[in-house]
Amino acid sequence: MIRTDKNKLSRVMDAQHVIETFNIEQTTNLLELTFSFTENTWAFLLLWDSNEKLRWQYLYTQDDKDKRITIGESSSLSSFSSVAGTIPKGYWKIEIFCMTYKKSPVFNLTMEDNPEQSNVPDEMINVVNWATVGETSGFELTSYDSSKVLKSGYQWYKGDFHTHTSQTDGKMTPKTNIQQAKKMGLDFFVATDHNIVPTKWVDDNQVLVIPGVEITSSQGHFNALGVNKWLDWRPSCEDGGMESEVGMNRILKEVKEAKGLRSINHPNLAPWHWTFQETDLNEVETIEIWNDPTFEDNIQATEQALVIWDTLLNDGHRIFGIGGSDSHLLPEDSYKEGGPPSLIGDPATYVYAKDLSADSILKAVSEGKVYVSRGPAIDIVVVSGEEKVELGSQFQADTVEFLLNIETTETDLVIEWVVNGEIEKTTPVSDTFIKETFDFTDKSFAWIRFNVRKKNGELLAFANPVFKGEKETSINTWGNL
Repeated sequence: MIRTDKNKLSRVMDAQHVIETFNIEQTTNLLELTFSFTENTWAFLLLWDSNEKLRWQYLYTQDDKDKRITIGESSSLSSFSSVAGTIPKGYWKIEIFCMTYKKSPVFNLTMEDNPEQSNVPDEMINVVNWATVGETSGFELTSYDSSKVLKSGYQWYKGDFHTHTSQTDGKMTPKTNIQQAKKMGLDFFVATDHNIVPTKWVDDNQVLVIPGVEITSSQGHFNALGVNKWLDWRPSCEDGGMESEVGMNRILKEVKEAKGLRSINHPNLAPWHWTFQETDLNEVETIEIWNDPTFEDNIQATEQALVIWDTLLNDGHRIFGIGGSDSHLLPEDSYKEGGPPSLIGDPATYVYAKDLSADSILKAVSEGKVYVSRGPAIDIVVVSGEEKVELGSQFQADTVEFLLNIETTETDLVIEWVVNGEIEKTTPVSDTFIKETFDFTDKSFAWIRFNVRKKNGELLAFANPVFKGEKETSINTWGNL
């Protein structure tokens, strides 16, 4: 039996942070909750059990109505973004972070313990559980096997590092995300819902799904790729969480401790651009240079991100560039009437890895073995002297030779060769095979990468650089940058 006593147990910390407490008088096997807000709102919801363990996460949006969830011993009967297990007796709490208005949110909550159990919901068929209740607060993805190999052999694996689902503000469910990823020919994608680490996913042996989270602050967003536990982003933390400089730097460090990579998202796309000044650039492995090309403002934001990236490379940083579709819509939807569809895998990020596993993909990304493309698939071979050079690595000889095999039907393409931030040469793509050699005899430090564009300037692809020599960095924080 569940008892609520709002006069004694409900506590409003401030207008945007509410904690509602309720009592479960005896341990049970299943808990069902239904709630709704009386006004349109956006609110992050966290459900904590009587042992202070996080058991469910959700972003309630203005499109939601009554939301029903279940949590219990059986993973198949526990909703997405929840952590299955026994429902212990004692005082539970729902923590609400309201994002859209200054007054305290008014909501309706109904609960039932040990409801009549039904068959496994359709959405839970073929779902694999990743999470277990952690030793500390939050939870851990102890059942996710990051070493599991779906395909073997060194090759370019096609994927997407920024995706959303109906667990936050996306339109596609985890199941439809998998289906659309297959249609787009993806080998992998990272699940990066807003402030929600996935606890389970649709089990599929063709598309690799890597757990992640988009830490979504009012001062900027970043992706934690491949994390193995929940991250405490709450603004109610003593250090201010994701809404303070100190808190955000703490979260970035904790991502590394959780075996994840840090990637600053759409850094120049206002109003979601990165505005933290004290971000330690040593705590960032990648930057999302290219975000959903079908969103009109991203055209300029991407060009600005390329300039920022070149500035970092010139300063000696080895921060690598990736892409992300930031997919929110259904495959047939567009951000403007009659416009192109916004699709998972557009742009695609290609990673040269030894196999298709989370461990291998993320290791290759951390080493810069990456190019990003909206269309042409590119086989890239780089040679310096007698040695083959991987993207992201350093060459020893004075010359470097690029051998590109471009799979495309486009006839008006050019390749921009960017050396130390300047376009040194432009090569028309008159054949699918391109060969170019560059001499760096007079340079102790240099780097070179390339962009593929249409002749009208539209970006179609970019690759990570190779380097000659090293340079001590002088730009240490985002504010300095």
